[in-house]
Amino acid sequence: MILLLLFIFSLAQLPSFTFAQSNTTNFSGKSASQVRWDEQKQLVVEYEAPALNKNPNQVETQRLILRDSVTKKWVVTELRETDQNSGNFQSSVRLSFAPQNGAQGYILEVYFLPEQKTLDDVNNLLEAGTLIHKLYYIFQDRNIVRLQIYDSREQLKQAYQTRIQALIDKGVLKRSTLGAFTEKKRSEQVQDLKKQAVEAEQQRQIMEKTEQEKRLEGLRQEKALEAKERARRKEEASKIATQALEFYNKEHFSEAEPLFKKATELDPETSSYFYQYGVTLYKLDQFTKSLSILDLANDPSINTTEKQYFRALDLLKLKDFAQARKEFENVVLSEDSKLKTMAVFFTGVLDLQLEQFDLAKKEFEWVIDHSEDHNLDNQAEAYLDQIANAQAFLQKKSKRWTINLAGGFNYDSNILNAADANAATNIAGLRTTYQAFAEYRALYEETREWAVQGNYSDVYSTNTNFSSNSTYSAVDPQELTLYAPYRWRGTAFGTSGQFTFSPGYEQINMDVSSVGSRTPIIESYVGRLDWTFLENENRLEVYSAEFRRDVSLVSQSDVDQLSAYKLTFVWNNTWFRDLKKETAWTLESSLADNNADGANQTYYQLNAAIDYSQPWLTNNFVNARLGLSYSDYAQNSLGRKDSALQFSAGLRHPLTPKLSALFIGTVLTNNSSESLYTYSKYTLSASLNWLTDL
Repeated sequence: MILLLLFIFSLAQLPSFTFAQSNTTNFSGKSASQVRWDEQKQLVVEYEAPALNKNPNQVETQRLILRDSVTKKWVVTELRETDQNSGNFQSSVRLSFAPQNGAQGYILEVYFLPEQKTLDDVNNLLEAGTLIHKLYYIFQDRNIVRLQIYDSREQLKQAYQTRIQALIDKGVLKRSTLGAFTEKKRSEQVQDLKKQAVEAEQQRQIMEKTEQEKRLEGLRQEKALEAKERARRKEEASKIATQALEFYNKEHFSEAEPLFKKATELDPETSSYFYQYGVTLYKLDQFTKSLSILDLANDPSINTTEKQYFRALDLLKLKDFAQARKEFENVVLSEDSKLKTMAVFFTGVLDLQLEQFDLAKKEFEWVIDHSEDHNLDNQAEAYLDQIANAQAFLQKKSKRWTINLAGGFNYDSNILNAADANAATNIAGLRTTYQAFAEYRALYEETREWAVQGNYSDVYSTNTNFSSNSTYSAVDPQELTLYAPYRWRGTAFGTSGQFTFSPGYEQINMDVSSVGSRTPIIESYVGRLDWTFLENENRLEVYSAEFRRDVSLVSQSDVDQLSAYKLTFVWNNTWFRDLKKETAWTLESSLADNNADGANQTYYQLNAAIDYSQPWLTNNFVNARLGLSYSDYAQNSLGRKDSALQFSAGLRHPLTPKLSALFIGTVLTNNSSESLYTYSKYTLSASLNWLTDL
């Protein structure tokens, strides 16, 4: 709770500045989450959401619910994209919710309204509690009030800190004064929360005791009645309860409530009346009384699972999250599949509010796998997206280093020679491979990041008898790379997504002269541009352009010089086939122009590939890829043309969250008008891969 308060404290005493969160506790008095402003001013809602920009050729919209948690009044406003492909959404609205019970402002709750729902569905959706809470930051800006929506507390905190720094820079605030003020507000809020928790528990206990005594008194009076009168009252209670149930089924809960209450008074012995009465009270937002009445429904004929489920909902609404979770966990253990799915969903919501992201992720994934309710699936998927965004940002921000170590073995039926433009050697061998990759993120912010990456890989080959000689050592490459990618997330060229520029250096070392030591044979200076964006929620596109200068350090004839300027364009398109985005088809095509210093090595190349991946059995992932390639060496003295066909299949099996085993088989056939480059080969490999953030 202390952590939560760090993010929701208010600067309400300062002019034109307030900090708030949509799923806050209802504080009494001048609360941190109460927001008040001149209702003549417009409320401008702003949300930067590239993921909502699904169609680049139209202005997208997203409906938003703003509700005051005190008055329960709400309004729906439509966020509209400021321009095609901008990914920036905005809305303007005026609120006129009249505060109640001495409240000095609104306690705003912000939700997304699902696309397929209408205004008639809003009350039911709010009551069900499955809508997505959105975090927000609100402040007065001259003649308007701005409400900015965020997807994670870290984003919210960063926006707050930026605003504070701006006020300090302008001289509006002093850092020392701010520190003392905020510490005082935190302390006050902690004490308020403790006081409210004690008062709420006392009120609940008093109400439970009162309702228990009322029922006991009713039972005593019933026993004192004549049998005929007792039977008459039971019959009347049955008729009234039937009438109440008709109102309930029509969702006329206000009409049903007094009738169920009357039925319990006429026949205090029948527990089902108390159960129906308790559920109706929940529907009317009388959560404390609902708990007390449900506890009186203790007859074995009552569906225990349903009772636990509604008790859990009452506790959730009362923000007694610990007890609500216990009740939901009991429902999860039941055989009622529908209620079990709902209980798992709400357990995920609770864990998400506590920022227990790993637990919440498992629970929402379970819902998607087992639910038969499409709307619930969509809600769970939306929460998973929110978790993924928050986790990725927090992890990358808190852990600056990424380390990847890999090692394995493979059998290669025809080892190619990198020093001779991958010419066939027609020798088979066993190859040991190992690799080390490290990345340091010097800058990591919401919209930009800059990192330095280094990679080292090596190969050691032997014959099938595990014996090495100069023939094998001469074709073993050692590769070194160094890159410094800069990533920017936002809108460019009319499209929202991620833009990456990666300058880099690559070096290949080999023992081409079989002297027992490896020296550089190729140095490359590389510049790469990548533009990644979501075409829609199930389609990802990547456009890439790479320019490189390869410098060959091996002595060759003028016409066979490998040094070259190479330009490559790549288009990658991925379609996700499931809600978890684990099953996918990918199409890839590329065009390369290699302008070599030697005429025989100048070519252009066309590539196309299709890739499919999906989960398989328990905790395994399989992948298959088919690729085609065509190369035309127009200046080659032999008029060389190559065509290649390659198929690969792999299986990845996670051993731990950081360590996985990988098995890959590949078949490659290359046909060339130059015999040295005509070959067929296959490889079989097994490796271990360890990946972690530090």
